[in-house]
Amino acid sequence: MRENMPILGVGIFVINANREVLLGKRINTERGDGLYSIPGGHVEPFECLRSACMRELCEETGLRALSVNCFAKITFTEDQVETQRYITFYYFMKVPMCVRPINKEPNKCEGWKWIPLREAYNMKLFCDSQIVLCDRFE
Repeated sequence: MRENMPILGVGIFVINANREVLLGKRINTERGDGLYSIPGGHVEPFECLRSACMRELCEETGLRALSVNCFAKITFTEDQVETQRYITFYYFMKVPMCVRPINKEPNKCEGWKWIPLREAYNMKLFCDSQIVLCDRFE
């Protein structure tokens, strides 16, 4: 029965004062390689969603969030490769222009870039990030 349970995930849209979104190019993940993605990942057992956001953000980019805001966008996807179902909760946080992310997972991410929101709308993003981005920030 457990193998049919969806995996909980979080995604964090990090937006700076120039209205740029933080995106990283996925590599060596077997899911979405070559696509751009926001920071995020799986929620650990007994971990609250906000804590998962803050942990994933720090693990992937070195950025520390004092707070993140959920904007009630939740997606349900089925991964055809792994035949796994995901429920993803999306959060956003604003940061000053001077914040510089660090690529803390170079085996999974080619690097982090600040992309103007107008450009990001037209990029092919991993999973449902494209839909959420357009719904929230357009």
